[in-house]
Amino acid sequence: MPDPQATRSGPRTARAAARVILAPYLVALALIVFLPARDAGRVTGIVGWAADLVATWGVPREPAAIVFEFVANAVLFVPFGLLVSAAAPRWSPLVVIGLGCLVSITIELAQLGIPSRVPTVSDVIANVAGVAGECVVVWWRRMSQAGRTACPDRSVTDLGSASPDRSSDRKPWTSALRWTRLSPRANRNRLASAANRARSVRSTAVLPNA
Repeated sequence: MPDPQATRSGPRTARAAARVILAPYLVALALIVFLPARDAGRVTGIVGWAADLVATWGVPREPAAIVFEFVANAVLFVPFGLLVSAAAPRWSPLVVIGLGCLVSITIELAQLGIPSRVPTVSDVIANVAGVAGECVVVWWRRMSQAGRTACPDRSVTDLGSASPDRSSDRKPWTSALRWTRLSPRANRNRLASAANRARSVRSTAVLPNA
């Protein structure tokens, strides 16, 4: 059985690391979106380079530049969804997506006063798409981990079934749904309780007569 202290320290370390990395990411994001277009182009010049590259293959440059710019704006906000979800794991994906939308709208409004910067609705849509895509990935991973936690080791389950607990009488899908609704700490506590019951049954079991 894994060490409970190590199990608890893992999420705390990830949360602290995400909060530390979030600060420099926001600074870099501000430099990219608030600098004048000519200065920001030195950082995001890969969009123009990619458009020029596909233009040599016969693809019209202007439509290609629009597509690459949309993708770049989406990728720019992927770390936002990842870091905020890790820094605040109790927040639902909708809260993180709403925060990303609010930040993107604030950026576009601020660009109204920046020379050579043109705010567009497509930038907001791309930014929100990047945050939403990452939130879906984070949500799917959390649900997968909750599903694995809801199915402990078979030996522990078999030994625990001899106890008076009647939780095994519940339908499988009902039990799994209840596990996914619990917090990670509650899941760990339930798993530890099942292991303790299994050890108690093992220590008090009476061998049958030969």
